[in-house]
Amino acid sequence: MSRKLFCTLMAWALLLCAETVSRAEILDIRGTVFEDANNNAVLDNGERPLQGVVVSDGNLIAVTDEEGSYAMRMPPDSIVFVSVPGTHHARANNFYTRLDDPSLTRRNIDFPLVMNADTVADKRFMFVFASDTHATHARNAKDGIKKAYGMITDLGPAFVVHGGDIIFDGIHTPDENMVREQFELYRKYLLPIIGPPLYHTIGNHDVFGWMAIPDSAPAPPLYGKEMYKNYFGPTYYSFNYKHCHFVVLDTIARARNEAGENTYHGSIGQAQLEWLRRDLSEVERSRPIIIVTHIPMINALGSLFGLQSEIVLTPEGKRTAKHQVRNFQQLLGEVLKGYNFKLALAGHYHTFEEISWKDSNHDALFVVGGSICGEWWKGDRVVGYSVWPEGFTIVKVDGDDFDASYVSYGWTGVDEQ
Repeated sequence: MSRKLFCTLMAWALLLCAETVSRAEILDIRGTVFEDANNNAVLDNGERPLQGVVVSDGNLIAVTDEEGSYAMRMPPDSIVFVSVPGTHHARANNFYTRLDDPSLTRRNIDFPLVMNADTVADKRFMFVFASDTHATHARNAKDGIKKAYGMITDLGPAFVVHGGDIIFDGIHTPDENMVREQFELYRKYLLPIIGPPLYHTIGNHDVFGWMAIPDSAPAPPLYGKEMYKNYFGPTYYSFNYKHCHFVVLDTIARARNEAGENTYHGSIGQAQLEWLRRDLSEVERSRPIIIVTHIPMINALGSLFGLQSEIVLTPEGKRTAKHQVRNFQQLLGEVLKGYNFKLALAGHYHTFEEISWKDSNHDALFVVGGSICGEWWKGDRVVGYSVWPEGFTIVKVDGDDFDASYVSYGWTGVDEQ
């Protein structure tokens, strides 16, 4: 065999192998979204398929047909989720499936949904935004969260949205077991207090090891946001309730401080924004849009107390404020332009703020929703001369009107005993 022929055959063989691997890395996923009338999570005869429901992998979207069916192609490490319609929710908050879950033995992924308790089409409801629980066994935090979640449950909200920083700290922690322990505490003992629907947002403290494990060290399997995904699924997604469309976004991005050390800053990745464009393309322009983030898009506290002075460097080397979403203008001025954006909810600061934003395109309310933990379970949150007790935010919705109020649940921190 000539050298030229041998090289040609080898080239074709490598191309064929590469194509085979590429094909193997894409899975054909299909399934049905349906109303699970008998609560057995199985599509039985007579159960109603749900048409026009969006299913996504955080990249592409599919919309169910008249038989409730969808089909998508995605990589094997994807998380497929359903954007529940305004009439239904997912039992036990199971609105997503991880394709790399070892218990998953099929590529047919159904989404059984349950009818919401409030079926009145009056465009009125109440929900709770609870943020920054910082779950830990220390500082009586477990009992504090129990008390807060018990009070929230007694209020009977239509659903609850958690604004991030679910656990006390993962980003500064190099020990995977310590981070797991915090997530397990929350998931096993605290999360069940509030029944579904309960939606979660990723916060900076929910990221494992970014500021604790050197870049030169081997990354643990659940490094970074993989730990969060292991417990709560996608870091960004959407859902609906009655006439409103809710979008939960991931605003935690990598950065370095001026000393060259790893840290984070507020930003929404371009791939996430492209997904959001696709998600919103299936939403009527008149429907109210609610955006949920951990790091605020805008806030007054930074202007009042000079907190904007904490400047970090993006991976591209650009200077930016650490504690605000740096590409907020792109989100508001481009992606949300032409939509009925009405409310933004955020956590992170452990303070309560309301900012009314009105321009030629939007008339919206920006809310920083306080915190369950106050000053990280030491006591009330204090910044300068201002004090905010441990609490959560109640949001009342009436058509296009949104009213937010902060409620203390009467907790006493360890430094206030």
